[in-house]
Amino acid sequence: MTVAEAMALPTVTDLITAGKALGIGRTKSYELARTGTFPCRVIRAGITYRVPTADLLAMLGLSSPSVNRPEAMQPVALHRPDAPGKTAAESPAPDAPSSGNNGPVAHPGAAAAPHPEADGEGVTVVAWLETWLSWARLRDTTRRSYAGHVRNHLRPRLSEVQLADLDVPVLGQLFAGMLEDGVTEATVRRVYCTLRSALNAAVREQLIGDNPARYLQVSLGRRPHAVVWTRRRVKDWRRTGKRPAVAVWTPAQTRRFLKAIAGHPLFAILQLIASRGLRRGEACGLRWSDLDLDAGLAYISRQVQRANGVLAICPLKSAASTRVVALDPHSVAVLRAYRRALEGYAAAHGISLSRYVFPGPRGRTAEPGAPDQDFRQAGGCREASPRTAA
Repeated sequence: MTVAEAMALPTVTDLITAGKALGIGRTKSYELARTGTFPCRVIRAGITYRVPTADLLAMLGLSSPSVNRPEAMQPVALHRPDAPGKTAAESPAPDAPSSGNNGPVAHPGAAAAPHPEADGEGVTVVAWLETWLSWARLRDTTRRSYAGHVRNHLRPRLSEVQLADLDVPVLGQLFAGMLEDGVTEATVRRVYCTLRSALNAAVREQLIGDNPARYLQVSLGRRPHAVVWTRRRVKDWRRTGKRPAVAVWTPAQTRRFLKAIAGHPLFAILQLIASRGLRRGEACGLRWSDLDLDAGLAYISRQVQRANGVLAICPLKSAASTRVVALDPHSVAVLRAYRRALEGYAAAHGISLSRYVFPGPRGRTAEPGAPDQDFRQAGGCREASPRTAA
């Protein structure tokens, strides 16, 4: 890179170009940026890193050079003496202007275009996946899911594959091998989506020219088909102990179940979930301010999830999940009676009523899995079984 090329960089440049000017390879640049030890100030923008050109020029001692000087037309080593990597004299930059007549000479005002392989260092697929996961804007649950895909499926099969060598045949062998090893089609599809997202980010970072995953057709997989607990299925389940992958109660069975748990502390939340179709996390995130019992409406706008061992209030699963749910008269009556019971308990113990409709310990958010766990511990699973419901 010449002085002119350095001076012609935009106000903010990408990390690879800044690292190249300092004699630092791409992989090392990302490693230093992640740990906050890159020689210059680094700005993180989404999943990308950017370096202010003024800081880069100051590091290079080029705060106010004149690009019209004769030496500005010649390749120079823009590397810090203590920066890792070779100097320009030891290893000329691949895009440096030629001093002979066999190639084009860079115009003094032209900025050097970043080249994915300019520093000659290879980036493995797994290294990029882990780097991308540390940057990507993902929900905690999504990040954990993606990390599981990398840990369980992609790292064992792609540990030695370079990112630049990843192509359609390699991907085809990857997913065919997963199917041969007994991985379900649905899981293969999810792993494919994770890898495709990571490769899209690699294209945006100019690490690869194209995403080979977009040329691959991966089966959507077969989701278990929900069946109804008919009398015959209940009879077969009682005889063999085997049950369908997904089975739902009939309205009559649901009514029988709710009747069986009437008076149970979990009755209100289970009745609301069963009758109005709320997810457990949505029910646990419901606040009294979200309810208009006079109008018979519930405003669903948040959910509770466990992230890294901590309960957290999170956005809903999708934009369409934000909705207003009409409450039937029976649900309204159940919620009014439930609130009166909570108010009586709070008054008797000298505590304030929690803002959450279904609070956990100390009035905080409830664990989304608590209704299932508590109900089983209370022996309610027998009442909930299709044997009783049928």
